[in-house]
Amino acid sequence: MEAGLFKPEDLDKKTDVKANHPAKGMFDVLNVYTPSKEFLNAPDITPTPASELETQYTVEEEVTWEDAFFAFTALLRDYDYLGQEIHSLWKKYASGELDLAAVALATNTAFELAHSMEADIKKLMDKFGGTAIFAHQCFDAACQAMGIDKDRKNPGDMYNLAAYDVAKVLTINSMGLFNSYIVGNHDTIIPGGYNGAFGWYNERLGAGGRNNTERWNQDKTALLEILSGFHLLTTKPGQGDVEDEIVRGMGAALRENKAHPRLWISWALQMYLDIVQGLGDSVGRGYEQFRQESLKIQKALVGLPKTAQRRQVLQVATRWNHDPIFETFQSSAEVGLAPHDSEERSEFHFLRRNPIHCGLLIHHMRSVLHENGVKTAAPSGGLMTITQLYQALRQEGRIPEGQAWEDLEELWGYQGNPCFFIGDPPRDLEGYYKNYCLCLGTSLTNWAPNRRSTKPTEHKGNAPNMKFDAWVSLSLDNRIRVDNPREPWTTETVGELLTEGRKKAIMDGKGHTQRDLKQKAKEANLEAVPTSPSGLIKQLAQVVNSEIPRISFDYFTMHHIAWSLLTDLKHALTAEVGPSFLNYIPSEDQLPFVVGYVFSTASGHGSDVRERGVGSDRLLNVATEVMDEFLQEGKGKIIKEARETEVEPKEVWDIDVDGSEMWGPRKYKKQQMDQGGHLEAMAGNAEIANIMRLLQM
Repeated sequence: MEAGLFKPEDLDKKTDVKANHPAKGMFDVLNVYTPSKEFLNAPDITPTPASELETQYTVEEEVTWEDAFFAFTALLRDYDYLGQEIHSLWKKYASGELDLAAVALATNTAFELAHSMEADIKKLMDKFGGTAIFAHQCFDAACQAMGIDKDRKNPGDMYNLAAYDVAKVLTINSMGLFNSYIVGNHDTIIPGGYNGAFGWYNERLGAGGRNNTERWNQDKTALLEILSGFHLLTTKPGQGDVEDEIVRGMGAALRENKAHPRLWISWALQMYLDIVQGLGDSVGRGYEQFRQESLKIQKALVGLPKTAQRRQVLQVATRWNHDPIFETFQSSAEVGLAPHDSEERSEFHFLRRNPIHCGLLIHHMRSVLHENGVKTAAPSGGLMTITQLYQALRQEGRIPEGQAWEDLEELWGYQGNPCFFIGDPPRDLEGYYKNYCLCLGTSLTNWAPNRRSTKPTEHKGNAPNMKFDAWVSLSLDNRIRVDNPREPWTTETVGELLTEGRKKAIMDGKGHTQRDLKQKAKEANLEAVPTSPSGLIKQLAQVVNSEIPRISFDYFTMHHIAWSLLTDLKHALTAEVGPSFLNYIPSEDQLPFVVGYVFSTASGHGSDVRERGVGSDRLLNVATEVMDEFLQEGKGKIIKEARETEVEPKEVWDIDVDGSEMWGPRKYKKQQMDQGGHLEAMAGNAEIANIMRLLQM
């Protein structure tokens, strides 16, 4: 890397610890002796059985500093391997190989694994003051061994910057800055923004400082500019929909108020620095993607019926229409609770400098869109029956070549045949009608020969279910939501997630394994789920990346389009048959039945599924004309084209849901406006009391 930029050509380089790695000497202690071939081939030794079992008491051996050093070094080595994989993933993001959400989720999961790794040795390290204290002891020892006087430092430096590289490996740099912020702000109700006292981070320079002083200043300013944003997101008025591991870690550190926070969060902040500096002046690309995906969701839903599911999605998609961090600092300055910030600070500065958080926000939007979209589309049966009609027309050769319904075929591919058909898709007129009836809950026994019952029977268990797709992605979304207390994930839990995800991927909406998908999975000969932390986050990123098309598909628009087409079909059939046809569709919720009348007429069935007469293509011809007009007008690829079209903010200015009103600062401003007031340059005691009350809600 040069000038802090992730370069695609770096992807092929070996990621082992290089010979000049500052910590190489520390990792050497972990090299394991390789036994000889004679030793490996020697016969097993059979132990001599004891004459009788005796309880033996032994004195627990005292834990030595060397034991702690070995454990600490092993932890650093594991962190190093994780860090190398994180760097590799972000290089793939920079080159366009991986989506931001996939890389951000993998990075956030790596932070969880780092947390649990440190917890594994906590009991041992606590005997020496804790992992953070031990890191400082190792730093002191390393400086002494290299002949560096760590206390010989310049103003504004934490130590003698000749030891910068070693301090970076031990996370001393990020640890010191984080700890200093926690100590100075643990009682702070309103976090104050960085005022530029030490200068400002240079995006173009990134990690390309010419010397340790420039590199340290880049580290220092990058973190100081964003720590207050992390802090605000830990407060009640600053709580959003998503909480990443750094926000969780800062919240815990502020509550615990320990002298030295955990090592894992120092390492996570160092990874944050590596990512931001590695992206250079393209670091804001993550925010631009988040903003564009938010606008696309808003535009897709702006004109749709105002349902509870739609509102829930729009609240998430519009949550960051305004910047709560910027507005909090601005309001504090306006009422005299904080100094006015430098002009360097701009709206959405936190998101522009935090591609990890942007990736998690994108993933959460997609997940909420998917969950509520399925809830909207599934109950009515509209998508199910319109897919059956489309399949029948295609099977009968009534869909002209080059006129495919691309959006529907994409959805069909995600949901699979079991969402629309009982068994394989039908191939004749009788099969279309029979499948339609079975999917509505008609029993298969109605077609049994020599049936004695005089009434058609039902079997609601036949009805297909639409499935919630992308199981791994949805599980990870639950993981990053606010107010989700839990222990950090271990390698075992991440491995179980990936293993279960493979099973869920080949199931239908009822939890039954789909034979064709099972066979494809078998033929793919997938590698075993990794067991190493770095292997797990790599595969996690790949799985999430593969699920993005499924989880981001717009079920709301798909349902709306299908419902509109059913309405057009009803009008066309009414024009063909006469007003009496409306008696069969007395209410809008029965629109899916129009497909049933097309199939029953074509196959020669009446009201009794068991009786069959001479069929007529009359209604099938009408359906063909309606479908042809629909496709000729380009309505078969509305979702595809919307996905590829940029959206301007002015296109959704009249959106009726504003999730940003849920932020504490906007609640306060709205309250002021409702009272006909405004924020004075210097607030009185009553106004300050109101702000304090709001910020402690």
